[in-house]
Amino acid sequence: MKNPINLRRGATCLAAALVCAAAPIFADQAFDAQTVSAFQAQIAALAPSPSACAAKSPTHLCYGENLPFLMIHQPGQKAARSILMIHGLGDSPYSMKTLADIFYSYGYNVVAILLPGHGRAAKDLLHVKLSQWQKAAAEGLQVAAAIGRRVSIAGFSTGGALTLNLVRRNYAGAHPLDLQDLFLFSPAIQIHDRKAPVVCSLSPLDLAAFEAVHPWASTAPWAKDADKPGPYRDYYQGRYARLALNGVCQLETQIEENSAQGRLPRLPVTIGLPDITPALIGSLIDYKSVVRVSPRIIADIKDHGVGVFTVESDSDTTVNPQAVVQFMQNFSGPRARFILYPEQDGIAHADVTRPDTPTNNAAHFAQLTDGLAQFLSAETAAQAAAFNRPVRLGKSPSLHSLALSLSFDGRP
Repeated sequence: MKNPINLRRGATCLAAALVCAAAPIFADQAFDAQTVSAFQAQIAALAPSPSACAAKSPTHLCYGENLPFLMIHQPGQKAARSILMIHGLGDSPYSMKTLADIFYSYGYNVVAILLPGHGRAAKDLLHVKLSQWQKAAAEGLQVAAAIGRRVSIAGFSTGGALTLNLVRRNYAGAHPLDLQDLFLFSPAIQIHDRKAPVVCSLSPLDLAAFEAVHPWASTAPWAKDADKPGPYRDYYQGRYARLALNGVCQLETQIEENSAQGRLPRLPVTIGLPDITPALIGSLIDYKSVVRVSPRIIADIKDHGVGVFTVESDSDTTVNPQAVVQFMQNFSGPRARFILYPEQDGIAHADVTRPDTPTNNAAHFAQLTDGLAQFLSAETAAQAAAFNRPVRLGKSPSLHSLALSLSFDGRP
């Protein structure tokens, strides 16, 4: 694995001198080599052949960073901290690579998974099931536990919804892992398009008919950018040209499972699609309410002292930013930090995790890295105080975001 990229984080490291130490702190424990080897074999099996990559239209996995990956500081030995990274809908581990490099530089061992139905073509999402995503996430969590003593989870969009599901499943199990932190980036607590729950409540035949006449498309700027080289352009062209509605509905199901209300009822009869237009379907039910995360999940996070670091954009048109704001109202103190990019910054949903995207840049992304450094610095200081150890921290740069000045109405 190549060395992490330099993101001009000198100020960040000043803000968290302790966690930016030159060498990670390792637990006195060998990691589970069998679990790690099995994951490495899975990566190798996903890698396409040279002939497939030489084809006129190669699979997106021909770009290596679309594959799942491991970043391990010292082979054979657990680090004190590890992190599981879960990408978004129609996405790949590539979108998490910049964040993975940052966490790796802080001493984490990193595992990034590829969700079933992803990484090749949008049509692969036509038949994927939520249970497959949940299984892949649970297996990824076991890999993270195999390479780190305390495990954190980072989820982007759909990965954020799966992260909340993992929390609940972990603490409902007989032998729960010791989770440390959750890092949520544009988490899918509620889909912005309010007709999604209605459409996804249709019968399978009606859903297929709707899929045929109304592909769930996106207007992401780079979907039409033919000049941008490499996996970023090629993968996202495949994603945004047409996103299988089944994938959206699998996400909607996960959102409902995570919500305080639970699963919404499914319509039992055919209602005559494709004659009903998207506008009419959207008017069938008035979805003005904001989805609330289940109190059980919130209690799991609070009762077990799990930290929550969340980043969202108030101009997000893929997930509802107000639902994210409402979720973060449940947490306070040094174990919680919320960065909400203001609407006027215009940062798109999928651009939050990278500084080189059409609506995000290094200056905006520095708000995330600075906030992350302060979050980890405060956590390290609190842990040291608990053990009566003195900690020296560098001077923290001020945040340029709304992290500390939210009134929690979605606006500064």
